[in-house]
Amino acid sequence: MELKVAIISDAHTNNQKIINQLVTRIKKEHVDAVILNGDLGENKTEIDFLMKATKRLNTIVFAQPGSHESIKDYKAAIKKNKHITDCSKKQKQTFKGYDLIFLPGSDWSTPKGQYKIVAKRNDKREKGNKYYYISDLKKVVKNPPKTILFCHIPPLFKTKNAIDRATFGQVTKTVPLNLLHIQYQLIQEMFRLGYFILEKGTVFPLQTAQILKELKYPVEIKNKNVGNKHVRQILQQVNIKFFVCGHIHESAKKAHTFNEKKLKPNTWSKELFLNAASIEDNNCSIIILNEDKIKYKNY
Repeated sequence: MELKVAIISDAHTNNQKIINQLVTRIKKEHVDAVILNGDLGENKTEIDFLMKATKRLNTIVFAQPGSHESIKDYKAAIKKNKHITDCSKKQKQTFKGYDLIFLPGSDWSTPKGQYKIVAKRNDKREKGNKYYYISDLKKVVKNPPKTILFCHIPPLFKTKNAIDRATFGQVTKTVPLNLLHIQYQLIQEMFRLGYFILEKGTVFPLQTAQILKELKYPVEIKNKNVGNKHVRQILQQVNIKFFVCGHIHESAKKAHTFNEKKLKPNTWSKELFLNAASIEDNNCSIIILNEDKIKYKNY
């Protein structure tokens, strides 16, 4: 049985026009299901708008949080949108003969982000967050050839063309944000999102990092593979061949095998590791599964 799924990832936008246009395009594809794969908005209003827009598709919609959602905002939006299947509660969804497995949250979060991914249950936890455990997938995966894992973050890979390759800025020294910079839109937005101090080790997208460097904040630009090594390990252990992530915007639309052989769109394969296109760029990805084969396109 064939299964056609649209993946909407990394909204990060209050641009309702872009969201409505994308939903209209997806509707023409006649998909069997839609996945909202994390970073659905910066607040309750944005998350709610995206979820509400998908109701027009008249199909099942699965959702999970990523690195930006607070528990309060995500739950409030879920409560208002009864057509959404919340995969932060039930991580395994059997649909049309396939096991759709979800690993909600992120190993890196904004100050508001409260959904966390850690390796195992005895790892250190902080009060107020919701945790998901990579090791639990050993209990969940029962039929690897008919299983696809959706996770906001990518596994760790090695090459420059991998789905986890990122160019970003990292803070090298803890410093407060300077109130004298409040006239800059970026600094205003950072205050709004809860950034008052730049903690050593905090990472920012390249464009944000470049502005911070221009303002003389201690930020170093890096280019490296940033995927999660524990996610990589579990994929090998449970023999999952189909995987979809988001999170790393500069690697969106990339796809390859586990051994990092590049995969072209609209080509059947026995493996797929895909960084889905970002809605922020007015794009999404569509995957089609047929027994033990899969193909994708960016749309």
